[in-house]
Amino acid sequence: MNFLDRIMTFIKSLPWKKYGELALLPVGVLALGGKVICEKSKRNVKKLGNVAQTKVQGKISDATRKYHTVKKTWSDNGHFTLFFVPANGQNVTKKHVKRRHLKIAGVGIIAGLMLFAGSVGYFSHRYIQQQSEMDELKAFQKLKGSQELQIAALQKITEANQKKLAEISKLEDQIRESMKKNGMTPPPKTDASKYGGQGGDSEVPINKMDIMYLQKSNVNKEATAKAKTLQRMLDTIDYENERKNAAPNFYPTSGGVVTSGFGGRANPFNYSRRENHPGIDIAGDYGYPIYAAGSGYVVQSEWYYGYGNFIKIDHGYGYTTAYGHMSELIARPGERVKKGQLIGRMGSTGYSTGPHLHFELRKDGQLQNPATLWQ
Repeated sequence: MNFLDRIMTFIKSLPWKKYGELALLPVGVLALGGKVICEKSKRNVKKLGNVAQTKVQGKISDATRKYHTVKKTWSDNGHFTLFFVPANGQNVTKKHVKRRHLKIAGVGIIAGLMLFAGSVGYFSHRYIQQQSEMDELKAFQKLKGSQELQIAALQKITEANQKKLAEISKLEDQIRESMKKNGMTPPPKTDASKYGGQGGDSEVPINKMDIMYLQKSNVNKEATAKAKTLQRMLDTIDYENERKNAAPNFYPTSGGVVTSGFGGRANPFNYSRRENHPGIDIAGDYGYPIYAAGSGYVVQSEWYYGYGNFIKIDHGYGYTTAYGHMSELIARPGERVKKGQLIGRMGSTGYSTGPHLHFELRKDGQLQNPATLWQ
């Protein structure tokens, strides 16, 4: 069912009896007129389509006839006449040409066109290739210029670093000499062959940038080696300084008189008895300052039997010192003291006949004569 039939069906389904059959008449006329117009339009469109199809088929038929006519003319004739007509229409000339010659000319024209097309393609390719090569050359020149600047900058940096390393080497030699004069043994020098330079003529081309990076690498190796050597020297100096500061060779009082030496002596409370004195006695005024003979840690600061007020210091490196009969204890247990630091004051506590300092020295646990430290 088409569109018009649907409209008619719909109109018929309306309740026309209610409104009268007269209302149906104009509506029916309009619907019928629309149907007639639509049918006519369909016929016109179909007619136009048939006309267009006929024209196309006619064109195809004409082209086919012309092709067969030209083909038959070409195969039936061995000669052809070519007319050359000037623009003014005068002096028309003609020339008879064999079909074989036309074939040869056609082949030549086709070959020429192909050759021309090939030449155009080749030269176009060459032009594009040359443009690409020119762009690559410009980029290379730009890169080369940038590399030259980098090489120059690296060379300046390397030369400056080498000069600084030379100055450090001189300073290192001076430090070594100073260490030897002060009784220190400097660490061995680093093997220079690990970063030393080599060179010579070479027939193999070498990139300048590679040379600069190699020089920079060797400078870095040398700097690293010298830094390690200098650090070892500093460690040695620190060790020696610490050892010297720890050595208990500082006189423990400000003045005073040695009233009893190290070793055998008569007992001060009973002269008929002999005894082994473990240290030396230095007599002085009451309250004389008592100093640490060397740097170290206070391991004891208290009243200790016959020593009275007593301090013991561990200096490390096997050394210990002891101080007895003091009137005042200033340094406290666990305290780190420096050489020459005030640790107490002279007195007469414990087994003592008067104000004095009893001073003892031990090395690796064995009693030593303190007087040897000041000779």
